[in-house]
Amino acid sequence: MTTPAAHGLFARAIAQSPPADAAYSPEQTAAWAAEFVEELRARIFSPGTAEPVPVPTSTGGVRLGVLSLLKNALPRSAATPAAIGVAGPVVTLFADPEPRLSPAELLSTASATNLTLAALALQVRTPDSTPGTFCLAPVVDGDFLPERPLDAFRAGRAHRVPLIIGTNDREGSIFRGRADVLPRSPGRIRALFQQAPTASRDPMRAAYPGLPMTRAAADFGGDYAFWYPTVTVADRHARHARVHVYRFDNAPRLVHLLGIDATHGIEMYALFSLENTRFARTMTSLGGREPFTDAGERMRRHWLRFVCTGVLDDSWPAYDERDRLTLIIDDVDRVESDPRGERRRAWQAFRPAL
Repeated sequence: MTTPAAHGLFARAIAQSPPADAAYSPEQTAAWAAEFVEELRARIFSPGTAEPVPVPTSTGGVRLGVLSLLKNALPRSAATPAAIGVAGPVVTLFADPEPRLSPAELLSTASATNLTLAALALQVRTPDSTPGTFCLAPVVDGDFLPERPLDAFRAGRAHRVPLIIGTNDREGSIFRGRADVLPRSPGRIRALFQQAPTASRDPMRAAYPGLPMTRAAADFGGDYAFWYPTVTVADRHARHARVHVYRFDNAPRLVHLLGIDATHGIEMYALFSLENTRFARTMTSLGGREPFTDAGERMRRHWLRFVCTGVLDDSWPAYDERDRLTLIIDDVDRVESDPRGERRRAWQAFRPAL
């Protein structure tokens, strides 16, 4: 929506849980790129010096890593690569030639496994080194993406097409373990508070009672990355085009018992009628299958009507900055005006530069 080259290529847009602020300057992304290249170089030429990072395979059952013992299998000749199997896939290792490979040469010779492991290693470090950012994100290069998307929306330079946009009830609750990329740890939250205006800190703590305890921290991180940028896009785009905003709250009983609730991505299983997948059957094994699938059916009707006509029926009114009417998708759908308005006002003061 904020890429000039896309003008005229689409008539409407639907954005589900977009991290709309995740687009960064050439300076920031160049630093990440350099860090990625060095991580990749270390994994190819000195696999025993880099800490292996586990990654799930497509089956979710096997973890792959560059093992320290593989350094003993490096070829003696700088010209001869060695292909060594690791838990199925092939990892290709090269002796470090002189002069050192350029970044382009390094990227073209690296295996998919090493590219993935280097990216994951960078992704794991970034939330602590630069809290509140995603290192694998678009670059504001001044050409393809001339400016931050949120700045384009503010100035009315986004493509003025009708938009459905929304998030889920608790976006941040799923980001744990290897997916821990949000600002939800005490250190990351503290860093963001230090950057925020002093007067905004107490209202933010009041908006998330118990911060930085686990549940409050998950909601803070999810709202930082997904919900508040989404509301910001809706506010700005509604000045120039028709906007409809939703929040997906429906979640089966087991998901609630696990403390995850309607988290990031869960609406996909309802919207695309994936209730017969293994994950969805497990998720609904303790109840809630019918309300969840019914919510998906209602979403499909809205989405398809919007795709075909660009407008929605009266059950889902348009959004504007005065009323902020939002469709809450749950067992029974409802429309709320400015849901979680206290949080929204806290974020406006906390992140004035957004």
